[in-house]
Amino acid sequence: MTDFKKSLGENRKRLEKNDSMPHDVMADLLDSSNQSGVRWRSAKINAILSCREAGRTDEWILEALLRSGTTIAKSRELMKTALKIEALNKTTGYNYEPPAEKDFRE
Repeated sequence: MTDFKKSLGENRKRLEKNDSMPHDVMADLLDSSNQSGVRWRSAKINAILSCREAGRTDEWILEALLRSGTTIAKSRELMKTALKIEALNKTTGYNYEPPAEKDFRE
């Protein structure tokens, strides 16, 4: 199991237990993903996917990203990437991961 997939599963469990403010949850998810060895961009996409699976709305997720210090443009780009990955996963049944070549800390 890759670090990304392992972190995604851990994030799902955290979200089920945590009903805090969006920025607190996002900070917690990003911190746990980074500790699992997932790069910063992948960690944000991972957090978005985890939030969507836990039933959080897109507005909630965007607010969480913005409050965690992500710019509006970057938040939109991350959401688009996460939605593409989510769609691929649903249509193919395969669990795609974010492209590694674009991983960088903002």
